[in-house]
Amino acid sequence: MKKKLLAVFCGCLLFVGGCSDATTQVKNDDKVLVKIGDEEITKGDIYDGLVAKGNVTPIEQKMNEILVEKLVPVTDEIEKEAQETLKSYKETYGDEWKKTYQNAGYDTEEAFYKDVVLLNTRVTKLTSVYVKDNFKELSGRFKPRKVEIIEISDADKAQKALDAAKEKKSDFAKIAKEYGDTTTYDGSEKVYTTHSGLPDVVWNNIESTKKNNTVIDKLLQDTNAGTYYVVRVTNVKPSKFKEDAITAMKDISIDTTTTDENGSTELSLADQAFQYYLQKYDYSIHDINVYETLLSTSKKYER
Repeated sequence: MKKKLLAVFCGCLLFVGGCSDATTQVKNDDKVLVKIGDEEITKGDIYDGLVAKGNVTPIEQKMNEILVEKLVPVTDEIEKEAQETLKSYKETYGDEWKKTYQNAGYDTEEAFYKDVVLLNTRVTKLTSVYVKDNFKELSGRFKPRKVEIIEISDADKAQKALDAAKEKKSDFAKIAKEYGDTTTYDGSEKVYTTHSGLPDVVWNNIESTKKNNTVIDKLLQDTNAGTYYVVRVTNVKPSKFKEDAITAMKDISIDTTTTDENGSTELSLADQAFQYYLQKYDYSIHDINVYETLLSTSKKYER
C-alpha cells in the first residue's frame, strides 16, 4: 500500500513547469487516506513527510521510468539480462526471497521484477544510448583506437619482439606468446581510450598515430614500472568500428572525486547521460524543497 501511495504522489511532482521558490500545493490535501482512532493521515501528510525526510528515492525512480520509456524499449536481450538478475537475487536470498521483496514494499515477485529489476536493467542501457547519440563528440573526447599491445619486462626480449612485429603481416598474438609477460596486454586487438589506464608514454604514441596498421617504431618504456611495450595501432577512425567504440566508451570510469580549479567534480558517464536526457526533455520541478534535495544528492539534477 505504501508503495502505491508514493507512486501516485510522485507522478504529481514531475514535469509540471519551471522550478521556483515555491512549494507545491497537493490537490485535496485534507482528504483522509488512513484513520486510526481519532488520528488521520491526509494526502498532505504523505507529501510533507516525503519531502521533509528528504526521501526523494520514489521521485528518482519515476524520473528513471520516464526516461527509459522514451529511450530504452524492452528487448529480448534486456528481458534475458533482467531475468538473469532476478535469478541471481532468488539464489542469493533463498528461503528469504519472498520476505525480502515484500519488505521492500512489493506484494508479488512480478511487481518487484517490473519496478526494480527490469527498470534498473533498462536504466543501465541509458549510457549506451547517450554514447550512440553523441558519438562524434564523445569519440573526439575519449579518442577510442583499436590497438594491439604486448607488455614485456626484459629489454632484450622486448627488442626481439619489436623486430618481429615490424615484419610484414606479423602476428602480435603469436609474438606475445613467445615474448610477452602478461595476459592483460597479450597482443590481441582491443579498443583503448584516454581512460584505459595505459602508461602515458604508450597512450601518447597511440594518440599521435594517424595511419591504420602502424607499428610504433620504437620500444615504449614505462620507467616507473620498468616494463616495455610493443604496439601496433590497427584503426584510428572510431567510425569504422563504431559498435566496439560505443561498448568501450560506455564502460569508461571517470574519477568523480577529483575537483577542478573551481572546486567542481566531474559526473560519471552514467550521470552525464541522465543529465543530458533530462535537459533534452526540458525537465522541471515546481517544488523548491524537492529540487534542492535532489540537487544535494547529485549535480546531475542541476537546471
